Amino acid sequence: MPGAKTVAIVGAGPSGLVTAKTLLRSHPSGTFAPVIFEKADRLGGLWPDERHGRGLVQPNMPTNLSRFLVSFSDLAWESVDLRSASGHRSDGFVPVFPKAWQVNRYLLEYSKRYLPQDLIRLNSRVVRTKREVSEGRQGWLVEWEHTSADGKRGRTTRSERFDFLVVASGFFSAPFVPDLPGLKDFPALISHSSRVVDLDCFGAGQRHPHAPNLKEDTAPDERKVVVDQGKIVVVGGSLSGAEAATILARQQSSALYSPSTATARPRRHILHVTSRAFWALPSLLPADPLVDGESNPAPTFLPLDVCMYDVAKLAPGPVQIASAILNKDTSRTFNAYFQTLAGGDQSDLADGQLRINRNDAERPPYVTISDGYSAFLLARDVEPVRGSLRSIGRDKAGNGRIVYASADAKEHQIDGVALLVLATGFTPNVALDYLPRDVLELLDYDESCLRWPLVLQNGSTLHSGLPNLGFVGFYQGPFWGVMEMQARLLGKLWADIPVTPSDADARTDLKSAQQLRQAIHLSGPVSQFTMGDYTGLMETLGARMRIPRTPLPGMTEGEGPVAPARYLDHGCDREEAAKTLSSIQQMCTQATQETRLIGRPVFSALQGPWRVARDLYSALPTFPSGRFVGKAAFHPREPTDVGYDAEYLYIEDGDFKPSNGPGVAATRRYVYRYRQDTDGISVWFVKSGDGSTVDFHFHDLKFDRHSVEGSANYAKAWVAQSDHLCVEDRYKVKYTVKFRGVAIDGVEVSYDVNGPRKEYTINTDYRRVTEN
Repeated sequence: MPGAKTVAIVGAGPSGLVTAKTLLRSHPSGTFAPVIFEKADRLGGLWPDERHGRGLVQPNMPTNLSRFLVSFSDLAWESVDLRSASGHRSDGFVPVFPKAWQVNRYLLEYSKRYLPQDLIRLNSRVVRTKREVSEGRQGWLVEWEHTSADGKRGRTTRSERFDFLVVASGFFSAPFVPDLPGLKDFPALISHSSRVVDLDCFGAGQRHPHAPNLKEDTAPDERKVVVDQGKIVVVGGSLSGAEAATILARQQSSALYSPSTATARPRRHILHVTSRAFWALPSLLPADPLVDGESNPAPTFLPLDVCMYDVAKLAPGPVQIASAILNKDTSRTFNAYFQTLAGGDQSDLADGQLRINRNDAERPPYVTISDGYSAFLLARDVEPVRGSLRSIGRDKAGNGRIVYASADAKEHQIDGVALLVLATGFTPNVALDYLPRDVLELLDYDESCLRWPLVLQNGSTLHSGLPNLGFVGFYQGPFWGVMEMQARLLGKLWADIPVTPSDADARTDLKSAQQLRQAIHLSGPVSQFTMGDYTGLMETLGARMRIPRTPLPGMTEGEGPVAPARYLDHGCDREEAAKTLSSIQQMCTQATQETRLIGRPVFSALQGPWRVARDLYSALPTFPSGRFVGKAAFHPREPTDVGYDAEYLYIEDGDFKPSNGPGVAATRRYVYRYRQDTDGISVWFVKSGDGSTVDFHFHDLKFDRHSVEGSANYAKAWVAQSDHLCVEDRYKVKYTVKFRGVAIDGVEVSYDVNGPRKEYTINTDYRRVTEN
């Protein structure tokens, strides 16, 4: 396009794609001519495709945020083809929390819909950039290496001049591996959390090559280790650490309790080393955790981002981006909120290893989002260890050794390690290696500060000393909506469209960024995410560009979550945005006025161990009355039917004491299944032969909110009822569930059974096991 301003965008992940789309669609045709350089042979950045799984996250790992925030303003998830090649359901259902490969599919559709494909240059790695002046205009000389698609013709180096340069190469560009003493001689398997080893490859008596390279000088076949015995240690206390421990524990549980593999593999001890306590929360949270200052036993559940980023929570007046440096009062407020969500201070988890004590409550809270982590702690399938990793090496038996320091600076060791997973985050430095040294110096580049390597302004979008260089998504934990706002801001500035920041605002931005860098170096009270104030970022950037917030259908402008589809410029497809807004409104209505989104929180909270007390009252002498006391557990495993999304093998063991005879050992097993599309839970019998294979259907659970009469333990609760015929017998089943935050303290289950040879009532009380 003659006369168009040329823009080089480095990276074809979410930030690069939305930048190119915004420059093309939010400005008159011919204003900008963007080109995207992508070193890989595909789009998507860290988001892997379904078939090959290439990326920095596991293809089936769900997003931490809901689809309403993991999206751009004008492409609704309902418009994306999510049909799976693996045989799973493909009926058009869109999960609230999409899988990683589905995010990649979203990005492919976004690119196909909005971008000319010839502007994306795959297999093109930018290796060098240089500022230069041509015909009186500042610009960038961009040099890149192009690799042929088949790899047979080698690499060619090319260069081209552009008016502007956008760094969209990703803050999470490469796994970070600390330079640990003993790393080179460590005899066990090592993996980064982004490449969590699949336990299915651990066969008894087999020897396996070293995990994917962590250092360039480590050949993958240099060291081998017997992995059918030994401990698994995960190191790192943020999101990826808990998630890696959960993935490994779930894989192990599935191997132990699935029909084809039950008892075929040894149980490995999984330890999670974390330097600090953190809140462990699932992805659906109670929107109303308290009632009259007390825990709400029957809360409404919504996606965590819908709960946390609600416009209604904004204070009156202009919105400002909150500082990432938190004082004690602010930290106490945040921790108190998370305590209401967790249902306590977590002292009931793993002997209090994750308890948030008074000192912890005065520090910025750390939160991990994981469905199952807390339950694995309760079941002792994962053991948290408070401490900081010091070194690794070899124990006396020739296995791996981990040395860590506790809070009192004393060193401790863990011997017999077969697998070490480093959940040590990512380094953004490789995403900056093509910028010239003088530019990095002007940006106050600090290679050692992985959380805040550059000092930038306007929501980490640019630096006033380099007006033709922009950054999109280059910060810790980037939000998709903020990426889009950053791209809009660059477009307006480079198209000479006025925005509201003054020189004073820019100076304040710079000073705040420098203060944050200093606080990080001094280990000061810095929040978990350096730009975690998503609401503040969206509102502030929107105000600077005069982009209003659109109300949700049926709600006022001051209600509902801060979703990208609520912030539209004139280049947006408003029909697509309307689909998303309608979907948000529908979900909120179903959750608050119907019974949607309760099945998943109940199902998740059932996982783990329980104490069981059951009373049986029979009206017929041929069927004994009595009392059962024992223990039960819901063991997660991979679904044995593609029509379901999650599955437990339920096992209970104990003693039954009939009213008219001696006690006997008793056991029973069921399979519990969950479906996302119906939010339904179903219970199934298992075959007596192996005790794990699903047999025939027992009953379904449909929840409703009830006030429970005549119950000593529950004044109000979620109740599920079922009335069905099982062969000749009619079963009337009722589950009564009372929440405490996201946790369930107990469940009451009653059966009224009537048939030709049966007439009895069973009342079962489940209480959570918090210690062995």
